[in-house]
Amino acid sequence: GSGIGNLKAHLPGAVTTDLFPNPWLDLACDGYELPFREASLSHLVLFDVFHHLRAPNAFMLEARRVLGPAGRLILFEPYISWTSYPIYGLLHHEPVAWREPINRAESLPRPRDYYAAQGNATRLFFRQEIAGWPEGWGIFHAEGFSCFHYLFSGGYSKPAFYPAGWLGALRRIEVRLSRWPRVFGGRCLVGLQPV
Repeated sequence: GSGIGNLKAHLPGAVTTDLFPNPWLDLACDGYELPFREASLSHLVLFDVFHHLRAPNAFMLEARRVLGPAGRLILFEPYISWTSYPIYGLLHHEPVAWREPINRAESLPRPRDYYAAQGNATRLFFRQEIAGWPEGWGIFHAEGFSCFHYLFSGGYSKPAFYPAGWLGALRRIEVRLSRWPRVFGGRCLVGLQPV
C-alpha cells in the first residue's frame, strides 16, 4: 500500500508496492500472493491496506511465509471510536462495516473485487471480536490515537477544513486526546510478529 511512494524518503532501502502500478513504485502485487521468497523480508509495513483485505487470515498466512524469523508486520489503519465513527461513516466513501461478518477463509480465489471495511483493525486488534486471532502471531504493540488534524484535512486530494496555521495547535491538543482512544481515537498503529 505504498500509494504515493513517500516511504522511501524515510526508508531508502524499502521495496515499495501497491496493487496498482505507478512509476514511483518498485512493483505492483497482491497481498495474497506476494512475489518474495520464503523468509526473505525483515518487515511488512501496510499503510491503509489491512481494511481492504476481504480475507485477513489469507493475508496473514502469506505475510508469515515471506517474513524472516524475527520479521515484523506493521499496520497503520483507521481506528473507530465514538468520535471517529461518524466521520468515517458519513464523510468517507469506504464503509466502516462495523457489524458485517469478517471473512475467516485462509485463501481468497480470483477474481478479487474491491473491498473495504474501515472498522476491521479496531474490531480484530482492539475489541478482539475473534478470540485468539491472529493465530500464530503475537501483538507487540497496539495503539489507538487521536488524529483529527488528519481526518479534517480532506485527505490527499481535497482542501483542508482548517487553515494550515492551525496544524501545530491541533497536534498538541491531540497528544492529550490520545489518552482516551476509545473516545477520541481516529488512527491506530499495530505491530505483530510470528510466534
